Amino acid sequence: MLFISVILSGCLSMVGRLFTVREQMCEFDDYYSIQIDQEVAITLLEPVLLENDVYLMMDARPTSRFESAEGVVASYVFTQLQLATDGLKIPTGQEIEFRFLFVPHDNGLVLSGIRSSEIPAEILESAVPVLANSAEMAQQACHFSINPLSTSVMLEIDHDMLGLLPARQTLVSWLGSSIGSPESIGDLSYEFQLKGEEVDSEIVRIYMDFDAAGDQPLAIEASFARYSANIDVPAGTLQMKLY
Repeated sequence: MLFISVILSGCLSMVGRLFTVREQMCEFDDYYSIQIDQEVAITLLEPVLLENDVYLMMDARPTSRFESAEGVVASYVFTQLQLATDGLKIPTGQEIEFRFLFVPHDNGLVLSGIRSSEIPAEILESAVPVLANSAEMAQQACHFSINPLSTSVMLEIDHDMLGLLPARQTLVSWLGSSIGSPESIGDLSYEFQLKGEEVDSEIVRIYMDFDAAGDQPLAIEASFARYSANIDVPAGTLQMKLY
């Protein structure tokens, strides 16, 4: 999602850096390293994006930011919401964290890595083939000729890879009951609130539609801040929009 955010971003002050990142996508394995060991870790071998570039693309300040001699760790922590009996949405205690690592560079602090919080083994098993196709998806992104005012991209995703997406029960075992209708077996919906100083912080909304058996996903919709993403599994496409 990060490299799609990069090619959608339209801030003229960082166009040169965004162009460099796009060029790096053409040689993905030379510039990025992905490791999976209870968490997903992405290392940028030749960092380009500045710390403020990342905050601008996220369109939200991090939950926490810590400085050290090695650089800066900025964490975005999302807490899952559920419906209470009175209809209000309250935190469940379930949290997902993404840590952005920044290291000193000539121009300032640059993004050198992204780490997730621990992910259940069954979810990671599904992530392996998806991440294995990252280079292929990056190849598509690097060939896009998008002007800075573009607000949408469409990428093709391999059907075999989509067929390995987590099944409904796997997701329920990790995230719990849907925030939507408990009677429905054809869909799941979840909401996560970004933890931070602001009371009305950004909400991540995820909706998944499943097949007749209520097992394999047919469509996935997600939104956060200015971004929305839609995966059409039968069509094998991913569309991401910037508002």
